[in-house]
Amino acid sequence: MKIRLILITITLVCCKTQKTVVEDTISKPFEVRCILKDLRKTTNYKNEITKYTSIYRDTIIELESVKTDSTEYKTMLDLQKSERFLWILAIRDNEIDSLLIDCVSKTKWVESNFLLDQCEIEMAITAYDNQGMAISGGTQKIKYKN
Repeated sequence: MKIRLILITITLVCCKTQKTVVEDTISKPFEVRCILKDLRKTTNYKNEITKYTSIYRDTIIELESVKTDSTEYKTMLDLQKSERFLWILAIRDNEIDSLLIDCVSKTKWVESNFLLDQCEIEMAITAYDNQGMAISGGTQKIKYKN
């Protein structure tokens, strides 16, 4: 009987203690900013590179550079005698990721359009053989989030 009384007392004490209410904290998704909106010269590269049409020697020009918390973005224009290459470089933790967004050469042609609302780069790409005949081509969309 004493054991029964002790068990009932323990049960009543446990029931009277306040319970901790844990709020359901749903974290909001982290919004990723479109870095392309900060690369204004890059998204307007067709007008920017017209400034350099008179250069006919091997030259590398940095059009712009933007730094975020963890990544630095650079847009580099590589001019050669009869060719042009425009790259976006993403430099993060001493690693470099590159994307060719414009190219005029004997064997390749690339042109890009920037869809800022979707943070995408739409690229038209054509490859040529040594005689200048198109051998492949198409379009490609690349999501470009920071």
